[in-house]
Amino acid sequence: MESKEQNSMKEEEQTNATTSENVQDNIENQDSTKTEETNQIEEINFSELSKEDIVSELLKLVNNNHINDIKQLFEEGLKAYYSLYEKDFNNAKTTFVESGEKEENFSFRDPSKENMDLIEKTFKTKKHEYYKSQEDKKEFNLKAKHDIIEEIKNLVNNQESMNDTFNQFKELQRKWHEIGMVPQADLKNLWELYHHHVENFYDYIKINKELRDLDLK
Repeated sequence: MESKEQNSMKEEEQTNATTSENVQDNIENQDSTKTEETNQIEEINFSELSKEDIVSELLKLVNNNHINDIKQLFEEGLKAYYSLYEKDFNNAKTTFVESGEKEENFSFRDPSKENMDLIEKTFKTKKHEYYKSQEDKKEFNLKAKHDIIEEIKNLVNNQESMNDTFNQFKELQRKWHEIGMVPQADLKNLWELYHHHVENFYDYIKINKELRDLDLK
């Protein structure tokens, strides 16, 4: 009769075989399985607002919310603002030319545009900082996963009991799956390296089991 430990190892081997076949699925689904949660932001009907009010709302959005939560709403506000701005620009230009002035002498200054330029600059700066922080996190995660691979690699040299070694392996697998996204360019090679050493570990377990069975004969 097989022991509980042997049954557990056999189940893990079957799971690993299935997982190895789905490496590409894991690679393709990284973004969908480890996405950052966003907070719900109250909708704003920009079509009912003046340019000045749109500027005021966008300023509050940028100052009071995480950049990842407001990207779509901010773009909607920009679109509404520039639709009004272009309309005012064209009306002012038409009035100027119809008054007998030369079109090349036309100039247009809107105080709200200066404020909007500052808000757009702030938004772009925060957006850049956000994506930079995401890339830094991915690099950190990449190193953490390589460290786990190295630990799995060294398990075959473990002097502890097979049961303790196997439990360490399961704990390393748990940590691996809890770590977030890594740079997309490194993902394929990382998964292949991980599964290579996971399979080596299972080969090591299988050999040890066979040797133990021979000793018991």
